This record gives sequence, structure tokens and C-alpha cells, in this order.
Amino acid sequence: MSARKGASPAETSDELVDQLRATLGRMELALGAIGESIVWTDAAGRIQWCNGTFERLVDRPRILILGTALAELLPLESGGQPVARAAHPVNLALVEGPPLTRPYEWQASDRRRILEISASRFQADAKSTSVVLAIRDITEHRALEEELEHRAFHDSLTGLANRALFVDRLAHSLSRRER
Repeated sequence: MSARKGASPAETSDELVDQLRATLGRMELALGAIGESIVWTDAAGRIQWCNGTFERLVDRPRILILGTALAELLPLESGGQPVARAAHPVNLALVEGPPLTRPYEWQASDRRRILEISASRFQADAKSTSVVLAIRDITEHRALEEELEHRAFHDSLTGLANRALFVDRLAHSLSRRER
């Protein structure tokens, strides 16, 4: 971003603004192309920005998302129980210091999803605290893990428990008995 020789300060300033706009446009495209949803909230948990992947996840256009409380737009569950607003990742990130990553369940309009949410607090400037969240839909990944585990412990022809499951359960029972 070098200024043109002989350009007036106004021309140089306009060029820099144009370059900045172009860079921001490319950043918007790049962040919209990745597989994870990215959400930026203010200190009250209201959405300030999100990428296109998040728009598709919640099935709403950005214009309806901005300014909405993330905890209301994305009500989560953990272990089948609703997550209290104070325990929502956006609010935990504001209270806890280090970044956190945890799996949650979410009932989308079309089906139940498992989301891995990473939330980090940061200071945008000296006066304001923000939270950025990266949200990854791991529903299919979890389903594949469960299928592999089932295949490992059950006969493919009959579906009955196999020797590996019997040995695993026996070892577990013996270890519980020894306690």
C-alpha cells in the first residue's frame, strides 16, 4: 500500500480506502468459503458479524442475524438437557479466560445436529470486549464413529455382540468389581 508519487493527500487517502475495501471484500469471500461457521459477538452476546457458513447453518440471511443474541438464535443442549443462558459458550467465553472448545447438541429446523463450538474472548479495543466463535457441524463425524464402534463390537451378519465386546464388557466389570 504505497502512495503514488506526486499524488495529493486526498488522492492517496482515497486509494488507501479503495485498497482497504478490496481487501475486506476478499476477506469476506475467504471467510465465507471455509467449512466452519464464524460468529463475532459483542460483550452482550449480540451478533456483530457472521460468515456465510453460519447463515446456512441457521438458515437465515445475515440481515436478520445481526444484532440478535447468539444464545437465542442458537439454543444449545448438552447431554440432552438445555444449556442455561449463562452456560452458553458465548457467555462462558466472556467469563472464563482461556479459549474453550466443547461439543453441544442443537435442534435445527431439519434435524438434530452436534456442533463443536470454540469460543474465545478478545479485546477489539481498550473499551470493548468481544467473543469470536468457530462452529463446526460434527454430526456426520459422530455418526461414523458410532457406526465404526458398532461394527467393531458386533457381528456383521447377525448384528449380535461379538467376542471383542464380550471381552471389553468382562474387563470393565472386573475393573469395577476391584474398586
